[in-house]
Amino acid sequence: MDFEDFSRFFYDLFLKMGLPSTLSGFFSIILNLICVLIIAYFISKLLRIILVKVFQKVFSKANTQFDDYFIENKVIFNLTNLLMLFIVKSFVPIVFVHFKNFIPGIFTFLDILILFAIIWTVRSFFNTVNSYLKTLESFKNKPVDSYVQVIMIFVWLLGFVLVFSLLTGDTPWEFLTALGAISAVILLIFKDTILGFVASIQISVNDTVRIGDWITMEKFSADGNVIEINLNTVLVRNWDNTVTSIPTYFLNSEPFTNWRGMEESGGRRIKRSIYVKASSIRFLTPEEIEQLGKIDLLKEYLNDWEKNVGQKRNREDSSFFVNQRNLTNFGVFRKYVNIYLQQRPDLRQDLFLICHQLEATPHGIPLEIYVFSKALSFMKIVPIKSDIFDHLYSVLPFFHLQTFELPSDGVFTIETLSKGTSS
Repeated sequence: MDFEDFSRFFYDLFLKMGLPSTLSGFFSIILNLICVLIIAYFISKLLRIILVKVFQKVFSKANTQFDDYFIENKVIFNLTNLLMLFIVKSFVPIVFVHFKNFIPGIFTFLDILILFAIIWTVRSFFNTVNSYLKTLESFKNKPVDSYVQVIMIFVWLLGFVLVFSLLTGDTPWEFLTALGAISAVILLIFKDTILGFVASIQISVNDTVRIGDWITMEKFSADGNVIEINLNTVLVRNWDNTVTSIPTYFLNSEPFTNWRGMEESGGRRIKRSIYVKASSIRFLTPEEIEQLGKIDLLKEYLNDWEKNVGQKRNREDSSFFVNQRNLTNFGVFRKYVNIYLQQRPDLRQDLFLICHQLEATPHGIPLEIYVFSKALSFMKIVPIKSDIFDHLYSVLPFFHLQTFELPSDGVFTIETLSKGTSS
């Protein structure tokens, strides 16, 4: 019995049962289709099992996770569905042997389904490649998602052109020619996508942003790590665990800060000033110098000064104190801060480390501390910064210096607050 005889089996059976030829043909088509779908389903299931075993065996030798992503992204599932559609298409002439006028339309419908199945298979394959590349060290900070999205845009555009060609009977070139007439509208619709595509290429080539970089962008209130770079958006997980979405092309047109250089240098900057009251700055007396010489960090410095300057000054006959070379409390304090910072093991001594005086302001004379800590994370640098300035504020009175504070109208106590409340 050949396939044509098999396709007539139900038709002849219904005729023998006394049904009209039209109904017999209709019911035979339905039963034939059911049989074909069942056969195709079991063939696809069998192929799926075989392909899974084959791919697992092949990739197990390579010792990679590619096979896991291959199955996870349903590449084999989509591939077997595609094969099932080809099987169904091969049986169409047999099933519709009595309705040959419907065969061209059914072929067109199946061709469209096959086309979408191919696109879906390609999509799942590129998703697999995308997931696998993200596990490689050399691709972890690359915008692989953007490249996959660009490829899929072209695949989908090609798919829609071919679908239009199948439905109209025109060639793809005729459709593309007609498409050129409305290119301005298309450019307007896909403006963000085109800008994002160009921006993602520039970001990748110039290496301005990588996945995992800490960036800040005030315009979008973004301050955190980049977790994803897509064709249209860059996702930033802020330090408060919120996620900010930034259009990709804004990273080329708007200012932002990338802290990668700080992290790669191995030191995070600490920059803060102590505002010293100007009226508290003065010359030190010999007794005060002797008292400060008891501080271990200043002992060597003050002894050297006394040998090189102090003794020579005492031998000179000077009738006015200002004409002599003297130490100021602010200068000695600045020297103390420099030595103190150089003694701290949590600061980078090979990077910029300085304590210097800035231009006077209405709020006092700033003494700026500019150093780099070995710790990079926010949680670790905050205690270091606090320890440094807690210590400096504590030792400031030993140098007879005062910090600047705005004057207040009075002192608020519990008694004054209670009087104000009662009145």
